[in-house]
Amino acid sequence: MQTSDAELVKGCLAGEQAAWESIVRLHHQRIYNLAYRFTGRFDEAEDLVQEIFLKVYRSLALYRPESGALITWIVRV
Repeated sequence: MQTSDAELVKGCLAGEQAAWESIVRLHHQRIYNLAYRFTGRFDEAEDLVQEIFLKVYRSLALYRPESGALITWIVRV
């Protein structure tokens, strides 16, 4: 059974480490590809991905499922 973005965010906000790991696993490749397009270097892209996910983690309480998909929100953050 697939867990929705809203359920993963809710779990993450409740302190469930597995929920955060699922969010990262599901969206890492797309965020990495975007970061690589911006930087053009593998090492800088990896650093940028870490910074992005750190900012996403800190801002997760601001995500509103009714406003769109989690990946769209992550890209905007």
